Amino acid sequence: MTEATRDLFETAGLGDLLDLRWHEQGRDLGFAQRGLNATTLRALNFQPRARKILRRLGEVEHVTLGEVCARGTLGSGVRFKRVDADPDHGAVRLIGQRQAFWQRPEGRWITPHQAPAGIFASDETVMIAAQGTLGENEVFCRSFLVTGSWLDHAYSQHFLRAVSGDSRFPGAYLFAFLRSEPLFRVLRSMSVGGKQQDIHEELRTTIPVPVLGEADVERIAKTVREAYRRRDEADRREDQALAKLEEAVVRHAGVSAG
Repeated sequence: MTEATRDLFETAGLGDLLDLRWHEQGRDLGFAQRGLNATTLRALNFQPRARKILRRLGEVEHVTLGEVCARGTLGSGVRFKRVDADPDHGAVRLIGQRQAFWQRPEGRWITPHQAPAGIFASDETVMIAAQGTLGENEVFCRSFLVTGSWLDHAYSQHFLRAVSGDSRFPGAYLFAFLRSEPLFRVLRSMSVGGKQQDIHEELRTTIPVPVLGEADVERIAKTVREAYRRRDEADRREDQALAKLEEAVVRHAGVSAG
């Protein structure tokens, strides 16, 4: 996935953004902003380091994230009541912001029969942790892709769901872009709220998404898809190995007992 992100930025002529050195640029103090309107008055939303990234993205051929998702989705999930259930009785695993970034998510099992259809995600939906705080170790504004085995899970409303409605920008390509460190910083700069932050509904639509050739997009998307396919395969093989180990332990214990 890191290779796909690097490929995207370098192909777009934005390779310089990959060496961001965010914390070496100094704090955003003593800056002025003109031309304000009712969209936002929050200083963080005009953070000079983030605005620099946005200006750089705007220098290459692009369309906005709002345009990419105009016929898709760019919004939070549905709110719903959680009704606990047993995995052996049709329950699905509910993924929250914390579990989403674990290699093997654990957590609550709920019945999908008493929840809206929107708890699930379509293939190649980019999920962005959209509620949280601004700590460096927090997942707020980090992204992951829903595909493969993760399509079986249900997802809480705390994610910003980005679903492309433009065939030129498949979800895997969009993820390679949004998972990058520059976009993580841009999304963080668009925070709104009190202790629990969210991502500004209007500002997020203005993010420039690089336009590349069809072959480049397909190559980058293929790299992401292959990474996720290999992850699923690794999980499957690990499960098989653990099952064989348990079987061997039980068999050995049975022999010893005899």
